[in-house]
Amino acid sequence: MNHNFEDITYEEYQSPLRNKAVIKSEDAHVSGKTKFSIEADDQKGVKVIIKRDAEDNIKELKFLCRCGESKSVILDYDSTPAQGSGGE
Repeated sequence: MNHNFEDITYEEYQSPLRNKAVIKSEDAHVSGKTKFSIEADDQKGVKVIIKRDAEDNIKELKFLCRCGESKSVILDYDSTPAQGSGGE
């Protein structure tokens, strides 16, 4: 069976008002675009949710166990080098 699915790109919104229960549309702005995909290992009962940006760079890996526990790895592609690194 041929599974040719097109990735759907979702808009990601952010607001500086994180403590409010209701955020008005004028307070939110589009911060980027996101794609999701799900990989499953049926033998071990683990699902991996892969969050990518619009350029297909992996931003987050979330591991979901069938027991209900989850772990996340968030990747930050910061282009500025860390302090004290580099051949100094």
